[in-house]
Amino acid sequence: MLGWDDILNIEKLLLEFSKLSKAEIKQFTAGMNHYLIASPSARREMQDMWATISNSSNEVESDYREKVIEHVERIEGS
Repeated sequence: MLGWDDILNIEKLLLEFSKLSKAEIKQFTAGMNHYLIASPSARREMQDMWATISNSSNEVESDYREKVIEHVERIEGS
């Protein structure tokens, strides 16, 4: 069962996702597909990267989106 923190995190994710362009959505989806087939250690590395990005409270939203896109592009290139 989802708690309030989970629901708020999902809401934040959906809000950020709604701000993406079509090209960014395509890159994000490709990254998520890569995550689904990744090894457990690769998944942990991705989760650590995403946690680092999301915990940077003083970052501008557009900078956050750019970091996510850069990470997805790095995943696609490997």
